[in-house]
Amino acid sequence: MNLLLLLIPALVASQHHKGDRVAPRYTINLDLAPEKRWAHIIPDFKDDLAKILAWIDKTIAPLKKYSERLQNATKMPQEYIDEIRGAAASGGFKYEDVYQAQFLYELQHGNTVPKMCTSIVAEKSNGTIMHVRNQDLSYPGLDNVTVDIEFQRGGKTVYYGTTFVGYVGVPTGMTATGYSVAAHTRFALHTQDDCIKAAEKGGQIIGQQIRQALDKHSDFESGTNYLATKEFIIDCYLISAGAKHNEGKVITRNMDDAQDVWQLTDKRWFEVETNWDHWKIPFDGRRKFANEQMNKTTAENVDMDYMYKIVSTSPDFAGDTVYTTKMVPSLGYYETIVRGHGR
Repeated sequence: MNLLLLLIPALVASQHHKGDRVAPRYTINLDLAPEKRWAHIIPDFKDDLAKILAWIDKTIAPLKKYSERLQNATKMPQEYIDEIRGAAASGGFKYEDVYQAQFLYELQHGNTVPKMCTSIVAEKSNGTIMHVRNQDLSYPGLDNVTVDIEFQRGGKTVYYGTTFVGYVGVPTGMTATGYSVAAHTRFALHTQDDCIKAAEKGGQIIGQQIRQALDKHSDFESGTNYLATKEFIIDCYLISAGAKHNEGKVITRNMDDAQDVWQLTDKRWFEVETNWDHWKIPFDGRRKFANEQMNKTTAENVDMDYMYKIVSTSPDFAGDTVYTTKMVPSLGYYETIVRGHGR
């Protein structure tokens, strides 16, 4: 048996909390026409997706004009437009409603819905690099539509992604054996006009830009360079773990390019990112707590179980933590736990 496979249980044997469950896993065949790719998934979540689409439409009602302007300004790749159209048809939904849902992250910058995340990237002394991330969003029902997807070509997995059914982008993902990516909100004071101008210049939706990176670039260096240079509609943080020594990065993104790239070094074996620039004092205790806990262990002793427990503990674990994804690129390990919060 492959030695790497034997190592997986020791790295990821995490103790789950009451109500937690492993996210359902589906396969998307990228060899199919885009309109057909989601047809076997949407019907399984039709009722829950209908509730979420209705909630989104109601919630962004005060932003309706901005939403329409932003949608019209965005130059979305035709492949994703076709996937959205096919997904809508598979569930009997209006195309316009499913298309609007793709702007889940971009439109949240126009409201006060809390949006917090935590990522920890760490390199063990044996060179294995691990990445754990919490996805926090205060949108009701997202836990019911959270899935892991294996995107395949020719019957082989090219990359993984965690997403919400109906959203064709991936806010969290990993290539088959190369690198992981997680997107976090960056609190930047941009106007609606700024975002529309960014879209008009070619800025893309966060989840779709990540998916394009994973699809086009299999290795850490080219993938993270892509993510550091391509245009986005809004600012964000992009956290990545690779498969080789010191391959861990926190990319602090402006709309146009990277403001800062913070990488693992021989003297810094782990990095914690929440929703604040790493060189500034954060406005909450999540980063402090995670750093304190990581500093209580060593690169020799740390494992995924230890990191998972950190992000499963307050203040990093919150009432709106939707899921936690555990990723080890060198081992091809990818698993998402949908958080049940004791339910």
